[in-house]
Amino acid sequence: MIGIDVSVWQGTMRWDEAASEGAEFAYIKASQGTAVDPKWGVNSCSCHLKYKGAYHYLDYTTQHYTVGKEDEFGKAQADFFLKTVGNFGNLVGMLDIETNKFWEPLHLNYARAAKIARAFKRQFEARTGHKLGIYMNLSTTWAEEWRPYLTDGPLWVAQYNETLGVPGGWSKWHIWQNSELGDGANYGAESEHIDLNISNDATFHEVVTDGSTPPPGVPPEVHTKTIELKTVKVATLNMRSGPGVNFAIVGSLPGGKEVEILETVNVGLDMWARVGQGQWSAVKYNGAVYLE
Repeated sequence: MIGIDVSVWQGTMRWDEAASEGAEFAYIKASQGTAVDPKWGVNSCSCHLKYKGAYHYLDYTTQHYTVGKEDEFGKAQADFFLKTVGNFGNLVGMLDIETNKFWEPLHLNYARAAKIARAFKRQFEARTGHKLGIYMNLSTTWAEEWRPYLTDGPLWVAQYNETLGVPGGWSKWHIWQNSELGDGANYGAESEHIDLNISNDATFHEVVTDGSTPPPGVPPEVHTKTIELKTVKVATLNMRSGPGVNFAIVGSLPGGKEVEILETVNVGLDMWARVGQGQWSAVKYNGAVYLE
């Protein structure tokens, strides 16, 4: 079968066009770290393909957590992902493990990233009863740090060659992302390109759930109490999907607006505040004050 995967970078999908192009399954990005993908809501609600599932982009950077607390950071990401996804879809959840060019390179951080990923996997499987799927590129799968901890579930592998062999540590693959240059317009995306995937007909049934995955158990603690009120000190202040300028812009706040601060986080010398679900704004950035 042909499948696609989408995130904010594909914009709002026209799923009828994806289906008419032959797509039968889709993975939709739900979250990254503890931020919701800005297009998750509209794309998850409108997707009507036969098979659909959600994936989470693993945050492993030391800018976003305290070294030595990998287990807590991985567990928190799993809880956030499950809270975001709820009872969506009929494909198992996938954990996307790849290098982020804005963070430290993954190959220099395999050991800590693996600890975070293992904690995510333990929490996900304990709460859902399903084996967690893993997305990686072919070269990353060979790292010893993943074995045997992450290799017992479904594998979604990215490799843009004509053929795909079974990667190291895994006994089989389930989904092959064989192109990142699909024609976006043909598949109903707003972007120029879209990732294309094919299923392994011998193993794809292991990715499919019966559609009755129980909703997440007791949801994680959510900070809802206002810490304080601050006022926007610039003409327009961007809101982003996470605490940092590398996260997507999801809206803006006008100058002079009074804003409820739900939580704050320090990123190096900068400070960011969560002002809504999946909405973060700079309090202090590069020495300038944006909220006071």
